[in-house]
Amino acid sequence: MAEQLAKLAAACTVLALAFDSDSTDRANTERTPPVELRGEQRYLDALPHVQQMMDAVSSPVLVVNRTLQIVFCNLKALEFAGAADACELMGLRLGEAMGCVKVNKATGGCGTCEFCETCGALHAILTAVKGKANAQECHLMRRRAGVVESMELLVHATPLEMAIPGLILLSLDDISHEKRRRNLERIFFHDILNAMNGVVGYSFLLKEDAPEDLSPLVERLDAAIGQVLSEINVQREILAAENHELEVCRSLITTLDFLRDLVSLYSAQEIAFKRNIVVSPDSEDIAMEIDPAILGRVIGNMVKNGLEASQPGEKVTLSCKMVGQKVRFGVHNPAFVPRDVQLQLFSRSFSTKGCGRGLGTYGMKLLSERYLQGSVGFESDRDSGTTFYAEYPPRLSEQD
Repeated sequence: MAEQLAKLAAACTVLALAFDSDSTDRANTERTPPVELRGEQRYLDALPHVQQMMDAVSSPVLVVNRTLQIVFCNLKALEFAGAADACELMGLRLGEAMGCVKVNKATGGCGTCEFCETCGALHAILTAVKGKANAQECHLMRRRAGVVESMELLVHATPLEMAIPGLILLSLDDISHEKRRRNLERIFFHDILNAMNGVVGYSFLLKEDAPEDLSPLVERLDAAIGQVLSEINVQREILAAENHELEVCRSLITTLDFLRDLVSLYSAQEIAFKRNIVVSPDSEDIAMEIDPAILGRVIGNMVKNGLEASQPGEKVTLSCKMVGQKVRFGVHNPAFVPRDVQLQLFSRSFSTKGCGRGLGTYGMKLLSERYLQGSVGFESDRDSGTTFYAEYPPRLSEQD
């Protein structure tokens, strides 16, 4: 009982020191006495191989104590802070060590002013103080060599169960490049789709007023524009899927109507020139509740791959049937996939079509598994050709 009470008292002390009395979004101004701080540092330094292991980590790693002061850091943390040695960082709080420009506005140091209330790093640390690991994004503006730079960090804070109570392990990941890339992607897709909408408008006007002898060319132009728009949207959806930002919109479909729509769509494209796309006569008409747009991307990619693998005069066959409790879609073409290619299918960067390609089969797998609760695969034989298939539940559960 005495030991439990001692632990409870220690926990209460940690909370009292960590939080300001006026706001739970700020840190307390109190600091650990220098003698106690040095004792905490010596305790961590004495742990066998810890410094060696942490120096091998490629991200900045620090340990802060109950008053949020640094008592340990690895080489990457020194490099990130621009410090010559660990002594420069010991006893500082995170923002002070990293050169946060808001520190000068906090009379009590890092974590104590109103700006700190929106700091993701502080929120992660204070959550860890309560005994729960947490990760938050932090927008850090810091001054280095007289220049203010803006950075995006992902801060992981984990409470440590050690002899000294209140120690928290911090790891920092610089995600600035990822955030910038996402912003550029959003701007790019927004601008290029706006430009393509203008092209679509001019194409419509041209189709309305084109002389009869130019009609075939205008039709091909219209189909090419549609294909470009489709490719842009595919790339946008793949990126959204990878970033867990794609939304699933359920609706009811029937599989035969779905397959016939795909046949109509791809038969009009140049890739289908002198090739036949048909629905297998033994396909079953099954009612499904699924996202038809995402499903269309998956099966559409299978159709495109089948057409690209086929020769003029050959046939690509779409099918659908119940297999156990799953709805199985298939797309067959007469070509054989070599074994070395089979081993690399569904990898993100692999493609048989040259540099910069390879999102087709990868996209099938990503969209099916992450958003449609399904799976994809293929069967390939020299005599019977290749069938790509995808299996889904007839009705999506609410787990996604």
